[in-house]
Amino acid sequence: MWCQSREYSTTKELAEAEGISYKNLEKTIRIYNEDVAKGKDSEYGRTKLLQTIDTAPYYAFECEPQIYTSYSGLEINKKAQVLNEAGVPIKGLYAAGDVTGHLAYQSGLGGGGISGLVMATVYGKIAGEEAAKN
Repeated sequence: MWCQSREYSTTKELAEAEGISYKNLEKTIRIYNEDVAKGKDSEYGRTKLLQTIDTAPYYAFECEPQIYTSYSGLEINKKAQVLNEAGVPIKGLYAAGDVTGHLAYQSGLGGGGISGLVMATVYGKIAGEEAAKN
């Protein structure tokens, strides 16, 4: 999978550089931020992990997906720490994305779409935050 992210200091700069309507972007952000204040995303019904979009930098993330999967890889915990064979975190070692294999199998779910881009973006962010703390 090929991915690229770009960082912008304002939403206007992001909209102009990415070729999207600034007016529509601002409207979407306003509605979403109002939803966060209410505790529920009106578009998708989410109630967890809601955060306002109001602080720079802002990111545009582009990917060109490829269809494949792996059912093996490094085992990680919810802090993205790589676990040794005994299930103990290896100090200072974090992982995200395809190298972690298929999270649904690691968590005993027996399959499902908890891999690929989700693993790369969600656990990449977690790994970076955790590594920065330590």
